[in-house]
Amino acid sequence: MWELLYRCFPNVDKVAKMKVENINDLSNGITLLSSIHEEFGKFTIAFRPTDRQNVYELQMFRRCPPYLRGSLPPDKIVEFKQAPGAEHLKLPSSDLLECHWRLAEILNASGMAEIIDGYRREWEDIKTGAGSSLREDGKTDVGKMLSVAFWQHVAG
Repeated sequence: MWELLYRCFPNVDKVAKMKVENINDLSNGITLLSSIHEEFGKFTIAFRPTDRQNVYELQMFRRCPPYLRGSLPPDKIVEFKQAPGAEHLKLPSSDLLECHWRLAEILNASGMAEIIDGYRREWEDIKTGAGSSLREDGKTDVGKMLSVAFWQHVAG
């Protein structure tokens, strides 16, 4: 997966030499309202780079819940800044945000975002719902459980 990411997005390899070992580098971090962060993770919201450093246009895709729009800037422009006293800390990497935006474009245009979201929902249902344990009558669809579980493992 990393090799494909580096091939399609060469700047990702340059950002703190992004690897599994340093995935928690500050350049790969972002603090958002929890509801917005959840949608960011689902690729329904992305930050499109502009020609100004640390300034982005907020891109909302069709699957972005309408209720969130009131929490977002009306002009859709976001500028990342360091808080007073935290000037020494890194801002989110513009290369990683651009990679996320381009992936969001691809996933939403192709319909893959909905498919991935479906697998996530299924996995959550399996983990927390009635399907989270084996049936006594032996009719549990173990194949489906494993398929969804392994998809979650591969997808992150």
